[in-house]
Amino acid sequence: MNNYSLEIHFDADSTARIGKLIRTVADACGNGYMLRHNIPFHLTLAYFKAEDTSAAVNIAEKIAAETTVDAVTFPAIGAFPTAALYLAPVFTEWLREMNETADSILARQVTLSPMYQPNNWAPHATIATQLSRTELELAFTELIREFTPFAAKAVSVAIVKCEPYGEIIAESMLAGKRQ
Repeated sequence: MNNYSLEIHFDADSTARIGKLIRTVADACGNGYMLRHNIPFHLTLAYFKAEDTSAAVNIAEKIAAETTVDAVTFPAIGAFPTAALYLAPVFTEWLREMNETADSILARQVTLSPMYQPNNWAPHATIATQLSRTELELAFTELIREFTPFAAKAVSVAIVKCEPYGEIIAESMLAGKRQ
């Protein structure tokens, strides 16, 4: 079985902006895991194990077709002390619905990680991962210095294979205002 994730991807300007921040933090702490593995700015909705991705690809298409583009505001930074530094979004109704939809559809077909299930999910966009304690402290200091709050436009959902990171499919969300 392989590990996969269902992710929200963002507009090109936000992705480029956070890509620079990822590079700055990597340079400051000496850990370029995100860069070496070409992991773009994203927010994970679900993490799961599966034999293949055929069911998940259909789910990505379904979620994208039923979802409108929305903005996600990132006002804060945070850390999982065991190895990751991230940007924390405002937890909106839109994000809650996206996570619940992903969970309800995926749970019937794959083995989901409990860390991403509703009422247990801590939405985050990873800036640096696989960090030692010292790297985490250096990265956090740099992120505090460089980060300013911003809003990013969510434009697609993607299924990716984890370790090594590789996008399998990305489906654009419907353009237009959320109803």
